[in-house]
Amino acid sequence: MSELLILARNYLAEVEGCLELFEGKFGRRDIIKAWREGTLEREGLLNDTIAYQIHGRGCQVEFADHDVDFDFMDWDGTVGFDAWKLWTYARQFPERYPKLTSNADVEQELQLCIEARAIKAVFPDGRYYQLVSSGH
Repeated sequence: MSELLILARNYLAEVEGCLELFEGKFGRRDIIKAWREGTLEREGLLNDTIAYQIHGRGCQVEFADHDVDFDFMDWDGTVGFDAWKLWTYARQFPERYPKLTSNADVEQELQLCIEARAIKAVFPDGRYYQLVSSGH
């Protein structure tokens, strides 16, 4: 499995963990919708040590040793990723992703994964991507 696919899976697992924190604290995973409705503050704490900040189409969750920044593709909270989000996550763990040390590296590997049909564009403009299910 390519390093980029490992990165994407790890990143999405971290995002899922963040969404579980939101669900546990606020009873919601649709963070942007909750914020727009005024039921969720733009910034706050998920627990004593984990902070969050909502921005545009997404959210940044700040752990003691790393951050997870993610975007939503819709109001219901469906998460997608792009090369930049993957790289900003990967650069915090250079020992885990030694072949993905620059955004250009991530973009190149992402393109290879798209060509191999392991990752697909969600919208025609290619702004967000998702993993292709191994069951298909």
